[in-house]
Amino acid sequence: MSILVPNGCIDLVSNADGQKACDAIQRQVALDFAPKWLQSDVIHYIGDSQTEKPQSGDRIVRIVKLSSDAGTLGSHWLDGAVPTGEVGVQTCKDDNVKWQSCLSHEILEMIGDPLATLCYQVGNLIWAGEVSDRVEDSDPTYIIDDVPVENFSLPSAFLEGSSGPWDFRGKCSSNIVLPNGYQLQVELGSGQWTQVTGALARKSKRVASETSRRAARMRRAGVKPSSLIVVPA
Repeated sequence: MSILVPNGCIDLVSNADGQKACDAIQRQVALDFAPKWLQSDVIHYIGDSQTEKPQSGDRIVRIVKLSSDAGTLGSHWLDGAVPTGEVGVQTCKDDNVKWQSCLSHEILEMIGDPLATLCYQVGNLIWAGEVSDRVEDSDPTYIIDDVPVENFSLPSAFLEGSSGPWDFRGKCSSNIVLPNGYQLQVELGSGQWTQVTGALARKSKRVASETSRRAARMRRAGVKPSSLIVVPA
């Protein structure tokens, strides 16, 4: 996975800070995430280099000043067949969110489900397999080498009748969507797409924006993203 910082963002994220964030998230992936999900990746920090290029087959994340999708702190999608992500540093700061934690969120989900196809059947529901959405912004004390990173759900969170634990940092007392989180799901039979949404979830998470993986999942099913119904957690 390659992390790019275009020149227009270098005044907000120095190469030293970018490298530090990527090193910490690499530790998170290797020591915390991979043992639970049995998936990993090598994070290659390119920064604003004009000579280094992403490697063949890389998943690519760009650290930019402002997110291209207004109000969305970070997102990931498919650019053709290439899993691609973005984190808006100034957008995060304006919402009082650490951009490093947002970067961690995007990277974990791109590793766990690069093509946004993973899903789980729980009773009469199909849940999207997004590992950080349910527990977004749930633990500001999750810090690695002075870098804030994102909590993530465990495989047991997607199993019917699971007795837990449900997330890595132990913030879920039951298999729930936390206050800042959200869970995309579709009901078998009716085909209705809903999103279980925490009371404190950001406005941008209450719709399936055109560049979101939630919208991509719905479009693949032949459903308009605008038809998503938001229900409280």
